Amino acid sequence: MDTDSLAGESVLFTATASDSDGDIVSSEWLINNSVVATGLTPSIALSDGSSVVTFRATDDDGDATTTSVTIFVAANLVGTSAADYFNTPPQGNMIDGKGGIDTAIYNGSLSDFSLSKGTDSWVITTNGESDSLVNIERLQFTNTNVALDLDGNAGKIVKLLAALLGKDSVTNKTYIGMGLDILDNGMSYEELMKAGIDVVFGSNPSGASVVGALYKNLVGSSAPQSVIDEYGGMLDNGSMTATELGM
Repeated sequence: MDTDSLAGESVLFTATASDSDGDIVSSEWLINNSVVATGLTPSIALSDGSSVVTFRATDDDGDATTTSVTIFVAANLVGTSAADYFNTPPQGNMIDGKGGIDTAIYNGSLSDFSLSKGTDSWVITTNGESDSLVNIERLQFTNTNVALDLDGNAGKIVKLLAALLGKDSVTNKTYIGMGLDILDNGMSYEELMKAGIDVVFGSNPSGASVVGALYKNLVGSSAPQSVIDEYGGMLDNGSMTATELGM
């Protein structure tokens, strides 16, 4: 793994060499047939991506033996404060979207991948290769999209739908997609909540009807009369708006 935001990484190599009838006179490390280091424990700067490193030991008779290893240095892919798109197969990358609504694009169906949540990141894996995703809000597959920001716009849409339309609505991909598109493109959560309440309840709903519906959708049972009286009264006298109650 590339341990900083710069290209490449310094990798420490270790080798042993011996000769049964003499001495080892040279120990060399080669990349693309060019000597890049000597000795048994060199530190070699590798570029991001795949490098074939060959160790060559030569004895005092001039006989040489070689062994090679392929090293993959995964890049740290870092975004900007804007909406960034990362299109790379899982290969040990650490992708940090930074600010904005950022999307990681994968060439395959969702079922081809496994997704797990860590403390501060998500890990996506396929064919034994994984990416670590930080500040990535969206995943795009060939057959579907996935929202990861449960504490961001995705979570807000789930809350809004549950409050206005009931828990069954939170699995409606059309509703979720429309809501995410609206929030991702700049509308505030408060503005969207107000628009949703206007659509569901009309222009001048009674406080009792709003409170009763929101309570039933979120709790699953009818609101106690005391709750309807208290909060419905606040809506009717203007000390609280339906938008504020919904949020």
